[in-house]
Amino acid sequence: MGKINDIVFRFCQSKLEKEAAYALVFESYKKGKLLNPNFVGESFQTRDGLVTIIALRNGEVVGTVSSAHDKGKGSLPCDDLFPEEVNKMREKGFKIHEVTCLATKENQPLGLVLALTRESLHYEMQQGIDYGIVKVAPKHIKMYTDFMLFEPYGEEKEYRDVDPRFLPTRVVKLLRLDLRNHQAYKEQLKAKVSQAYQFYFPNG
Repeated sequence: MGKINDIVFRFCQSKLEKEAAYALVFESYKKGKLLNPNFVGESFQTRDGLVTIIALRNGEVVGTVSSAHDKGKGSLPCDDLFPEEVNKMREKGFKIHEVTCLATKENQPLGLVLALTRESLHYEMQQGIDYGIVKVAPKHIKMYTDFMLFEPYGEEKEYRDVDPRFLPTRVVKLLRLDLRNHQAYKEQLKAKVSQAYQFYFPNG
């Protein structure tokens, strides 16, 4: 995986690193009131096929993102709210990964979020994935569509039966990214967001 300045990106290599990544996501989501942290814990602890990437600075986990492999109906975190949308993709034979549990420590630059997404997308493309998907709060949609070229897919949905202290709005949106033509995606991204290109594909 890549390196930017003093930050190294790699897969989790120990239980302690995974626990540090989980703690970072838990605190980040709890503070930002993006999702009920209990849902985050479920993703880390019970999801089969979850691959976690971390960003390390001087041995400290300062960022993390995970890719969830699709293993059929009900296997992805987004299946809880968007089963119909995801199943339509499965029925067409598409290979799907979900980008999930993205978080960084406080006061980190936007570039770290972009770099973590880059590493996740690189991994997904290496696995021959057709589509990357992600569910996001409405306030983050613009970041994903403008900087990462995701597109809205389906209608907004609401979480039910969750603690309103953690999830006051309850509304999330499903986005997807076509990865079937890797080179075309790279060129589109370069043309649209040239200033962020170095964070996504530093080696061209």
